[in-house]
Amino acid sequence: MGDGALSPGTRPSLAGINCVLFDVDGTLIDTIDLIIETFHQTFRELGIPDRPDDEILSWIGKPLFLQVRELHEERSEEIYRLYKELYERNRPLLAREIPGIAEALRALRGRGYRLGVVTSKRSTSTMRELADFGFQGLFE
Repeated sequence: MGDGALSPGTRPSLAGINCVLFDVDGTLIDTIDLIIETFHQTFRELGIPDRPDDEILSWIGKPLFLQVRELHEERSEEIYRLYKELYERNRPLLAREIPGIAEALRALRGRGYRLGVVTSKRSTSTMRELADFGFQGLFE
């Protein structure tokens, strides 16, 4: 097995690992319903044809400004602005903590791991979401 694959029943060694990186959407915070509903509202308010949930889900991970530019280049600024406004309004109602993640993060910190966030979101919205769930002090 010289290709780096593990044989069945073996566990990878964590020796030498001192940092663990996390994404936000779907890893730390369940924002799936929030993202989908916010896009649906944005389309409705702007009179843009709606898209199916599975198509909206396929956009996750790509920066919002690229998503909306590919969606409708002529109206991308308008879509971006309204989406951000609606997202902030909907966030307290639809964003949820991933079950068990707070405990897992605290356990990792307690074992001396450094924690970081890797996301395509802007840092200001990321920091706000981390604060909303009490995570801000856990990450470097």
